[in-house]
Amino acid sequence: MRKQNTIFVAIIATILVILMWAEQARPKKINWQPSYSSGDKAPYGHYILRQELRQLFPAERIETQQRTIYEALKRNYTARKHFEDGDFNYVFVNRVFSPSETDFDVLMDFVENGGQVFIAAQLFERHVAERLGIKTSYFFINAQDSLTLRMVNPRLGKDEVYGFKRGTVSEYFQKYNSVNTSVLAVNSEDKPVLLKAIHGKGSFILSSTPLAFSNYHMVLANNSEYASKVFSYLPLQMVYWDEYYKDGRIQSTNKFRFIMSRESLRWALWLTIITLVIFIIFEGRRTQRIIPIIKPLPNTTLEFTQTVGKLYYQRKDHKNIAEKRITHFLEYIRTHMYVSTNQFDEAFINKIVSKTSQPKEHVNQLFRLITNVQKNSSITDTELLYLSTRIDQMKAAYEGKPINTEAFFKAQRRFNIHLIFGIFWIVMGAAASFTYAMVSSDASIIFFLLLIVYGIYRTVMGINQHLQRNHYKVTLGNEVQAEDT
Repeated sequence: MRKQNTIFVAIIATILVILMWAEQARPKKINWQPSYSSGDKAPYGHYILRQELRQLFPAERIETQQRTIYEALKRNYTARKHFEDGDFNYVFVNRVFSPSETDFDVLMDFVENGGQVFIAAQLFERHVAERLGIKTSYFFINAQDSLTLRMVNPRLGKDEVYGFKRGTVSEYFQKYNSVNTSVLAVNSEDKPVLLKAIHGKGSFILSSTPLAFSNYHMVLANNSEYASKVFSYLPLQMVYWDEYYKDGRIQSTNKFRFIMSRESLRWALWLTIITLVIFIIFEGRRTQRIIPIIKPLPNTTLEFTQTVGKLYYQRKDHKNIAEKRITHFLEYIRTHMYVSTNQFDEAFINKIVSKTSQPKEHVNQLFRLITNVQKNSSITDTELLYLSTRIDQMKAAYEGKPINTEAFFKAQRRFNIHLIFGIFWIVMGAAASFTYAMVSSDASIIFFLLLIVYGIYRTVMGINQHLQRNHYKVTLGNEVQAEDT
């Protein structure tokens, strides 16, 4: 068994090594799904832009925000101080800009205090678009493979164009408020793609092409220069980079998808599953528990019977015991011999004789004895012993077992002993009394008279037992007669 387990473990380990090697060796599949996250190095992530901000704002701190706008601007005293002073830039890059109305109210107040906000999104939440007075639309391209973007400000090179992949920068601002909004950049169709909206002491920089700042386009030709020109409209001060309102944040709420998107977590999951499978195979099977040795309980039936018998004997309740013996015997006749015990008539006696093969005289004597016991208010121990012996004899005859008359013969021997010793002491006492009466005092005569009295007592006890036996006409059958002989 141990050898089989070793082989199985070796096979599992080999398969695991092969899977790890295959995972490392196979080419990584390129993820073209836009995430807009500063930590994503995929083509449509914004890792390069996040690093480029360090070059554009070299002396300023760049802080990533994982909170809502309200929490970021009012969570503590420092944040509230920056909020009131409006002395930093807040950057949002996503497919859809969709803060809650409460968050956007706070953002509007922040800009009104002098803050600068950069928002790059293809779509804007309805309440945001209405507050800013803008509307975006999509430009369909059929003949061209790409679109170009250029800055409007001559000082930033209005004639220099930057090419982008078709379908990635097709959104533009169809509507905007010309009173407080100026166009900063357009596409090849002269559609505005970058706006600056003044609000209070600050301003919003609005871009309809967030993918223009993705990793893919930042390394394409000189497109990183376009990003530098766009962010040059922000003053040199601290930057908040938003990560809370990303599409990826919504996706990350699916825990399994998040785990599978990270290589280290993915391998940890596979190792856990494989470990659980191995554990189930080797430890999950049924294990034979050691069966404890339980000593059998001693059979105390005999001791219990003896105890109960002693209690009845001490109480001298022979009548009660006799009734129980009779009740059980009659129940035995009904359940084993299938004979009704309502009346001890001639038909009943004949059925018992046929089933036990006992002489009819013996059967008659037994049931006459039972009738007498039931009528009497009390019986002696000798009578009880005789009744019990006769019942046992009848049951043994029916079951074909040898008859046990030892108890009755003990009673017979006790009678003989009483009688013999009684006569012996009477004779000895009388002879001794007569002899000593001639030569001794009255005290000696009294002593020997006591011997005579004791002998008479023993004789009377023996005769009493004998008379009781004769009264019930003790006849134990041929076996008893043979034993007496």
